[in-house]
Amino acid sequence: EAPFAQGPTLLRAEAAALAAFIRTLARGGERLRDPGAGFLRPSRGGDVMVLSRRLTHVGQLDEALEAQGVAFTVEGGRSFFDRQEVHEVLGVLRAIDDPGDRVAVVAALRSSFFGVSDRELGAFLLGGGRLTSRENEETLEGAPAVLPALGLLDDLRHRARRESVPLLLERLYDETRVLAAVTGGRRGESQVANLEKVVAL
Repeated sequence: EAPFAQGPTLLRAEAAALAAFIRTLARGGERLRDPGAGFLRPSRGGDVMVLSRRLTHVGQLDEALEAQGVAFTVEGGRSFFDRQEVHEVLGVLRAIDDPGDRVAVVAALRSSFFGVSDRELGAFLLGGGRLTSRENEETLEGAPAVLPALGLLDDLRHRARRESVPLLLERLYDETRVLAAVTGGRRGESQVANLEKVVAL
């Protein structure tokens, strides 16, 4: 007789089953009465909400939903701020706020927003390039990747004096085309939702 699953194994199995059910609902697997119009219609993703007393193990459900290709956002708890795309956008905001913070500037350059590789950044800096003043650096190796990114950070920094953070983020998203870039990935819809949530927050 096989033992019942326990602990992490049980949590993973429960999360996988719930994610499969939510995927069915998100793809019209059930019919429900539309609260506004009153007629029956196929279910869709926006009809589903998962409530949890604690967010301690919500990461298991996150992974299961991602594996099923279901777009979702997490409200409350720390898991939202643990997402890579949220870390990256906050890092870019730090680089905009303090251009002297070399760690923040390098993190911003290497983020999904700018996609500067370690090789490009290393070649640029080893060739004498600087992260602050950019004069006569166009010919340096790595400059075609680094200089436009630094230029956009400068532009956003100047705009920050007169524009709100949501406007800065929308400009960052537009200029870097990050939303289109992440859409094709496995977690694309969730990443887009999280980036839009940062703007809302």
